[in-house]
Amino acid sequence: MADAADKREMFIQNLQDAGFGQQMIGQCLTLAEQGRKEELLQMLARQKRELMDIVHKNQDQVDCLDFLVYQIRKGNLNEN
Repeated sequence: MADAADKREMFIQNLQDAGFGQQMIGQCLTLAEQGRKEELLQMLARQKRELMDIVHKNQDQVDCLDFLVYQIRKGNLNEN
């Protein structure tokens, strides 16, 4: 079983992998150590929303490219 130091390092690594910067990681650690679970969950939810906004924006760009490729293949691209 992992000891407290291992769990802390895994927590930090997970936050890094989720895109948190050092300042935010410090805040998350403080909240976790103080048992402020709801505030910690709110921070994680906020990060998830920000990441999902990026995903959706990128998906919109992919959709635009797909449409452009479709138009070119159909010969509907105006060459003027």
